[in-house]
Amino acid sequence: MAWATLVRRYENLVYAIARNARLDDDEVDDVFLECFARLVEWVERVEDPTRVRGWLVTTARRLCIDTIRNRKRWGGSEVTDATLVVEDDPLARMTALEERDRVHRALGSLGDLCQQLLRMLYEFGGGSTSSYRVVAERTGMPIGSIGPRRARCLDALNKEYRKLERTTCIPNRPA
Repeated sequence: MAWATLVRRYENLVYAIARNARLDDDEVDDVFLECFARLVEWVERVEDPTRVRGWLVTTARRLCIDTIRNRKRWGGSEVTDATLVVEDDPLARMTALEERDRVHRALGSLGDLCQQLLRMLYEFGGGSTSSYRVVAERTGMPIGSIGPRRARCLDALNKEYRKLERTTCIPNRPA
């Protein structure tokens, strides 16, 4: 069960790295399988579970480079780690998705009033006077209390986010 959860959590990341390297479908599958096969061998030595993501990223990138270098033997071009960096960086995309997920989970842990207030302020333009008027009209809150309540809610959101970040933060470099 734990292994299935681990694979499910990181499979998109490993696939994204391999696709970003412009490997064909078979090569992408090979990188994925090899990456997790190596993880099976390495996982027993894991002292800090937060290092798994970084280890997978590094291993997947190296496997992609090896795959492309093997192509070079058959007439391909020179490959370096920089070859794998493109504008649509899968690591950056995955990091952004993970951050968005943490924000949603942190927001979900707040009380209903904070959730409602922060969602409305986000929807209607942040902390502008016009957004405060809309929020006041929709919630019945006095306009003068919206700013201080917003500050308390954002503080609570930040604390919840930081708690989640500490429990799910994974460095980019393996041990």
